[in-house]
Amino acid sequence: KWESLLNSSPGATVFHTAEWALALQTTFRDFRVKYVVIQDQNGRYVAGMPLVQDRSLIFSRYTSMPFGTYGGPLVVEGLEKEVSAFISVSLQGLTRAVSPFSFCCVLYNTPVLLERALQNAFPSGRRIRATTHLMDLTPGFLKLWDSLFDKETRTCARKAARSGVTVVENTTEQGAALLYSLYKRQAASWKMERVYPARLVSEIVNRMGQRVRNWTGILRGSAVC
Repeated sequence: KWESLLNSSPGATVFHTAEWALALQTTFRDFRVKYVVIQDQNGRYVAGMPLVQDRSLIFSRYTSMPFGTYGGPLVVEGLEKEVSAFISVSLQGLTRAVSPFSFCCVLYNTPVLLERALQNAFPSGRRIRATTHLMDLTPGFLKLWDSLFDKETRTCARKAARSGVTVVENTTEQGAALLYSLYKRQAASWKMERVYPARLVSEIVNRMGQRVRNWTGILRGSAVC
């Protein structure tokens, strides 16, 4: 039923999939994955939203989805008006007995009606809205490369190619371990308070199947990026 909803909603992303939620839940034991779903009379899911609940002793946080990845409500195309009110009521019911709590949602290609439904679910309290930019890839790589990337970046890429750096695609468990070793080494220089565990990368690779792409830059037999 959930997969059918994903296929019928233009706002669905890889971060709405059950595999992504299972990778998070298996890696982070304090995460509880929940789904708000709305069914029609035939039992078909016509709308739904994945949520991760992270609860401390005094505070609950609901996120769709964590780490800045896309989430938000999904609706079968053409039924936005019919189900928008139900989304508000469902979220209110989910959080009614919880206080205090926060709700965070990262939207992608979400109809205005559904965005308003999210706002109507929590009319009181402090609200923060943030937006970002999306890059249109339709002009093609070469045009974007020449117009959007700075000269220094293009020069570095050419130097890497002349030096013998090659890029290979690797979706194996070994590739996941290699990716994590590079990430952990670089994260140390960022002085990050919380470094993602190695299990997260391996869970994503093992659960997501063909949805995963891992590209590695190799120089003289060693991974450099």
